[in-house]
Amino acid sequence: MVEFNLDEGFDRLEKLVLGQCDRPPVLAQMHEFVLRQSGLKGREFYTNPEKHVRETLKVGQEFGLDIPDIAGFCDTYNIEAEALGATILYKDTSSPTKTLEPLIQNEKDIAQLKIPNPETDGRMQGAVDCLAVFKELTGRPTGHGCCAPLSLAVQLCGFQSIAINMMQNPGFVHRILWVLTEEVIGPYLQFVIKKQPDLLSICAADAMCSIPLLSEEMIMEFSVPYIVRLKEMCRGTILTTRNWVGDSKSKNLEGYWAKKLAVGSGILEVQDPDLNKIGIDRVTAYAEKRKLPLILGVGAEFLTSASIPEIQVRIKEYLLAGNDLKRRAIYLCNLDYNFSPEKLRATIAAINQYCKYGLAA
Repeated sequence: MVEFNLDEGFDRLEKLVLGQCDRPPVLAQMHEFVLRQSGLKGREFYTNPEKHVRETLKVGQEFGLDIPDIAGFCDTYNIEAEALGATILYKDTSSPTKTLEPLIQNEKDIAQLKIPNPETDGRMQGAVDCLAVFKELTGRPTGHGCCAPLSLAVQLCGFQSIAINMMQNPGFVHRILWVLTEEVIGPYLQFVIKKQPDLLSICAADAMCSIPLLSEEMIMEFSVPYIVRLKEMCRGTILTTRNWVGDSKSKNLEGYWAKKLAVGSGILEVQDPDLNKIGIDRVTAYAEKRKLPLILGVGAEFLTSASIPEIQVRIKEYLLAGNDLKRRAIYLCNLDYNFSPEKLRATIAAINQYCKYGLAA
């Protein structure tokens, strides 16, 4: 018998795509919140697969989440960078961060880059071990996370350097992205798939690929081709990308959503504050016209600053808008170390209160 039974949660995710979900699956990025609840030190929590996964599942079970996220130690922007030699700082009240010192500044640095061995370098093997621990404790395979090529390039070079070179020396940026895709991320993901052949999916985190940090033209040139290449290298395993935000700043919103879907898995995800600015009605209309599953991200800043009645109003608005209500999930964005457990309980209670499709409480 498994220690943590997530069968209902996984069943809801599968039915979400078919439009047959009995209620919205509740998902959350909450590793910093789990760190606080666990009482562990940051280094221990982010380097010990057994403790990381077990504590995440315990918190998910306590608060009523469908599937707690353990993808890539939930530290997906640093795993590859650390394995490449970047210095990572472990903190006790937040996720690990990379030092500001750039690893790549010129062509010589690209040539001298030490390509990591997933079995021995950094926490790559540990991230894979998280998948095995999750399966042992739940009886279910789950998904994995990686850092997308463009966001990894920013980690290694600094945002200002990448942005300037995109305009002044684009060939240099493309050479970095080619190496990161073909020699670092792609082989690492192939290693993960070999170790966990029943892996459900891979999510490439790509927060740097967002408006207005980059223009839509930059996104198409410097991000999309490398995500597509990773999809080819991971043939047979679904690879999607997430954390593209800035929807509300797009000059052609439906065109931007089409780009997101092209590098995704056929699920539209829109997060606050963009979701609130655009309006739930416009988002649901776009998704329903195309019969798309819809993940609605309730923003971390909003959840932290809003009162419980304000949270209840927004949850009700997001759950009851539109007509195709059985293709909808709620995603709680980045619950940090200081997030109130009482607020999380109230948020989950609000979701449960309004999850009777088509019935306003």
